[in-house]
Amino acid sequence: MAVRFSNDVNLAYVNGRLKALENNMLTRAELDQFAEAPETQLEKSLADRGYGADLTVSVMKKRKEDFSFIRNAIRPFDPYPDFIRSFFLKYDLLNLKNGLKLRIMKDRRISQDYPLGAYPFSLDQEDIRDILENKKFELISLRHKKMIGLYFNELEKNLNSTGVENILDRMYLHLFWLTVQEMKNDYFSFYFSHYLDLVNIENIIRFKLLGRSLEELERTLFLKGTLKRIMVKELFTGKLEDIPDAFKARPYYDILKTGIEKGRKENQFGLFHLLKDNYLMTIIRMARLCSFGIEPVFSYLAGKENEYMNIRIIVEGRRKRIKPGRIRENIRETYV
Repeated sequence: MAVRFSNDVNLAYVNGRLKALENNMLTRAELDQFAEAPETQLEKSLADRGYGADLTVSVMKKRKEDFSFIRNAIRPFDPYPDFIRSFFLKYDLLNLKNGLKLRIMKDRRISQDYPLGAYPFSLDQEDIRDILENKKFELISLRHKKMIGLYFNELEKNLNSTGVENILDRMYLHLFWLTVQEMKNDYFSFYFSHYLDLVNIENIIRFKLLGRSLEELERTLFLKGTLKRIMVKELFTGKLEDIPDAFKARPYYDILKTGIEKGRKENQFGLFHLLKDNYLMTIIRMARLCSFGIEPVFSYLAGKENEYMNIRIIVEGRRKRIKPGRIRENIRETYV
């Protein structure tokens, strides 16, 4: 008779395998060395970790490998079947964005070469075509087909590059939020609430600095965290330096205050983006402490995404001949 294990036992086995994979992830010390290592040494070090000469292609390939491994490992007993799908949905939405932008450009030659985007992921090009041309939104999510249709109706009225970015980004956040709500998991509720707040605050700061309107800002916001619409208006119409005071009771108050104060002094408001990423990484790392549950699966995938971003920062920085010290300043806190 076959022995059947509980979901927790099966997830513990998967999490044990992920712990072993973490040993091959890049540490902060290694990334700091990459910022000024000789070119040949950098290429060899990255090749040893599976990154090819074409970084974009090799990163997408590794993402797909991660997705396939996790999906196949937990599919037989996955207590949250939509979770992994939601995590990687942003790459399918990148395909949809590219396909829509190509339509906006109305360039027949480009459309023939790259009809539906250059980065096929879990949805192939035929799927993307069915979504864009035949409105088969169930290919994105069967259970949320109607809600997705509403976002695409909005897209038809705002079919420009900015509209494509804003509307599909909100749709992604909405789908991920629905998944988190259905999971009823305290850790994911905590993480996603903080993530949403910080993304919305960052948009408020960015739109204020760009001199954009409140109406334009509101098109980018998905207000399902603790930030409410009336508060958005007050923050947007008030002084930039007063924004942190509205969040004194929140754990991210310090990074908000530092990001705005130093940003104003040095005219480098990208600092808040870096501090936001580092703050979220501290929450992501908490999930590594769980032995039973899907939390370590999420933290591993998020840690890998962070690694991909750091490698891009280093490689792009070196290509642009940015000084090693400045490159290191932009490297995010690592997962290991």
